[in-house]
Amino acid sequence: MDQNINTYRIGIRINKWWWALFAFNLDMVVQNAWVLYRLSAKYQYKPMDLLDFRQDICAEYRLLTGKTGATTT
Repeated sequence: MDQNINTYRIGIRINKWWWALFAFNLDMVVQNAWVLYRLSAKYQYKPMDLLDFRQDICAEYRLLTGKTGATTT
């Protein structure tokens, strides 16, 4: 589990003491969700590795919030 969390760790550097705890917990939640996904029957029809799973979560979140990812200046 720690190796998978470290592979795609959130890499934002902020000087707040709580950020490392928050980012680790978020990474751990995604890792555990991916393990549960691998145990489900849906994994046989659409197998995804951890990176694809994380990208799918981000894409679903962007659809949910209505953000397209394009920035304007």
